[in-house]
Amino acid sequence: MAPANSAEPMFIELKDTSGATAVVRHPDPAATQKTDWTDWSFHIGRLEVDLSAIRSVGLGIGDVDNPTPGGTGMI
Repeated sequence: MAPANSAEPMFIELKDTSGATAVVRHPDPAATQKTDWTDWSFHIGRLEVDLSAIRSVGLGIGDVDNPTPGGTGMI
């Protein structure tokens, strides 16, 4: 990631086999502009999904609640 990227939030989305979804938002709203490796820690036990039945894990860029096209840069 680089400072030339659009300043965008990042999130992780977990889905389990029952269809339950958990989203973890990165605390930095301009996470896409970080230039160094950054540890992103969160308490996985607080997620409301069945961790033994995870179907998919995704990394998203932008506003998960109001997705809009746009932005520039590289991850």
